[in-house]
Amino acid sequence: MLEKPADIEFAITADGCCWRLQARPVTTVPAGELAILDNTNIVESYPGLTLPLSFTFARWAYEEVFRGSAAAFGVRKRELEKLSPVLGQLIQHFHGRVYYRLEHWYQIMGQIYSSARALGAWEQAVGLRKPEREQARAKFQNHARAFLTVCRLLLRLREGNRAFLAAFPGFYRRLEATSPDESGQGFDWHRFEAAVQALFRPWYQTLVNDVAAFQAVGRLQRALARWAPQAAPGVAIDLLSGGPPTGSEKALLGALSLKDAVLADPE
Repeated sequence: MLEKPADIEFAITADGCCWRLQARPVTTVPAGELAILDNTNIVESYPGLTLPLSFTFARWAYEEVFRGSAAAFGVRKRELEKLSPVLGQLIQHFHGRVYYRLEHWYQIMGQIYSSARALGAWEQAVGLRKPEREQARAKFQNHARAFLTVCRLLLRLREGNRAFLAAFPGFYRRLEATSPDESGQGFDWHRFEAAVQALFRPWYQTLVNDVAAFQAVGRLQRALARWAPQAAPGVAIDLLSGGPPTGSEKALLGALSLKDAVLADPE
């Protein structure tokens, strides 16, 4: 049996038998690491086709956000430099669509999360049906560092959120100020680049909130599995639902209200 990609020629006879005529190894497969693409979760942000300019900005945003996040979660400067190629390729443009480069995400998450259980909470939250956990590259000493760092960030969660929300308008105004004037002149790329970096670097606070949510849901699910094993699989989410809508939910609910208004008007 061939244990590598192969060209196979076959024929199906009138009686329904399939005959393998010949098989030979494929010699045009490029060497190197396998790229694992997955559109889980990201398809909500980039449905359908995405143009190269939009993808370039998105890739840059992901790089800056997770570079700041890795530093905030205690990844050492030397390790961060090694991760630079990974940070620059967290998402992939393939046939016009945007995907996660999953093997790169695992390398980053392996530095941030302190245990396989914590990593599993992230996998479940983003909807990974076939985890590729062997892609994670985390050493034992990183686990202690990651655990202590996450504890510190979670203890300062409210304080960090208030600081982020207070600083965000200033960062956003700085980015808006880089727009060209009415004549189309006056655009300074280096100024724009610095404004984007300033906007996205503190974005790690949103990931701290994600970690808190992932861990809380994971703990609730484990508690239900232990104390109420007969409960339905989705009962944890049902118990957590019903709170006030978030900003993203308000936008969706507003769009649905517009749809209802349009359908109710015959004209």
